[in-house]
Amino acid sequence: MEEDKLDRKEDVPDPKDVSSFVGGGPSSGQEVTAVVDKDNVDRTIESLFERARVAVPGKDVSNVQAFYGYGRRIGHTSDTSLFISPVVREQRTVNIYVYRDGYIIDNGPLFDKQGKDSAEFFNTIAQGYIPGRLEAMYPETDISVRLTDYTDVDYKDARESFPGCGKRLDEHVSTSAVAQKARGGEKSTTGSVPVFQLHEGEETAKLAIVNLVGDRQVFTVNPKRHTVEDVYQVAAKFSQVRVGMFKLLIRDVPPRPLEGKCLTIAEAKIENCTLMVRGV
Repeated sequence: MEEDKLDRKEDVPDPKDVSSFVGGGPSSGQEVTAVVDKDNVDRTIESLFERARVAVPGKDVSNVQAFYGYGRRIGHTSDTSLFISPVVREQRTVNIYVYRDGYIIDNGPLFDKQGKDSAEFFNTIAQGYIPGRLEAMYPETDISVRLTDYTDVDYKDARESFPGCGKRLDEHVSTSAVAQKARGGEKSTTGSVPVFQLHEGEETAKLAIVNLVGDRQVFTVNPKRHTVEDVYQVAAKFSQVRVGMFKLLIRDVPPRPLEGKCLTIAEAKIENCTLMVRGV
């Protein structure tokens, strides 16, 4: 009888190895205890998917998804505080795909599962909270996390780089064309700052554009050749907004809209001026 008691006692995990998982926070009243090895990321990830398998018995679990709701903000206390009126926050579901050799967040790059950062990332999810990395990626957003299990296969990037050089479909034949520096095998980078195509021997001037997020860029132009239409094309590329979805304001007192797209920069008298991009 004593030996039987000892055998059963060995099945009970050491309290220091037991972590508490609170689904949705302590206020939900749902608490599950599970053995979690904080130094083994694979075991932590498997425990997350195992909970999902238990939650949906009898269903196909070949591609298990574990869904966790909104997390509690780090630093939350139960102390009373001043009332803060609610603000409109974006709702976003972040998909995390876990593979045998790593994991990706939405359509991002592959992260290595082995490492302190990854261990902390998945342990935070296992405890029912939103990791700080996701909060930094999507600030002022109510985040939900969906885990998808692909741990039986290695990750393979379906995207392939384009080795050649092309021409923008919306690029006009006029001088509003953005110079593409992809000659001699040099690869162009996405999101590079556009430039005006300059003509040697002609008069030049400076023109500053401030985009929607406050970034300021100074451009060199040929004021007697480039038109207001050219300025709108470059501003659209710089601000990553389609033409027609914004307007340009000349920084003045008071600010005034930039009109007359057929006018040259000299005729519009905007040499050495600062233009501000504003949504319509």
